[in-house]
Amino acid sequence: MRDNGTSIIEGSKLRLAFQVDLDEQVNPVLKTKTFSNIKMESTTDQLFQVAQAISGIMHLPAKQNRAQ
Repeated sequence: MRDNGTSIIEGSKLRLAFQVDLDEQVNPVLKTKTFSNIKMESTTDQLFQVAQAISGIMHLPAKQNRAQ
């Protein structure tokens, strides 16, 4: 495990959560996507930039980004 600024990278995966809808109680419905083999040397800023780029391609707003 490595502390990388304000995030902790525990492995080599990046997990993104996207809001795809709202349920009956107006809570967000999330869809997750996990990307494997992320370089451990990646900085928090680099991971955020990748998450933003992927979000733009998927045309869904990213609600949560987490390095695992």
